[in-house]
Amino acid sequence: MRMKQVFPEPTVGALIFYKGRALLVKGKQSNDLYVIPGGHIEVNETIDHALRREVLEETGLHIKKAKLFGIQECIGTLSNIKNRHYIFIDYICESTTDKVVLNNEHKMYLWIKKSKLLEQKLNRYTKRFIEEYMNGTKSKYSKKIIFNYY
Repeated sequence: MRMKQVFPEPTVGALIFYKGRALLVKGKQSNDLYVIPGGHIEVNETIDHALRREVLEETGLHIKKAKLFGIQECIGTLSNIKNRHYIFIDYICESTTDKVVLNNEHKMYLWIKKSKLLEQKLNRYTKRFIEEYMNGTKSKYSKKIIFNYY
């Protein structure tokens, strides 16, 4: 049983590219929709470490050139989890390979051309992230700065 949430939960997500194709995953919590790999930031863990750890745990991939793209907020219902508040910290990354090894959180994956991303069945947060990514420098959400205080 999940405890009552007291504070928003920060999470990281990665739109990962390898040789012009992007990775999407589909799992138990995504209601048969594609999402990007990612997960929770642990206490005393940097955002960068959480990003790399979550991607490695979920896909077996090592990422390079991780670039902060934007931040989204989810208040309310996220797939089958109700009454939660998440802060999604979204990155654009490159992988060193396309050899994916899924953990038990996901049942399938898809490497797909950038131009075909929005044709997939995506959850709404993944869709919004990809729409803004496709807007490129015209996206009002894309920021090129992050501060680390540690």
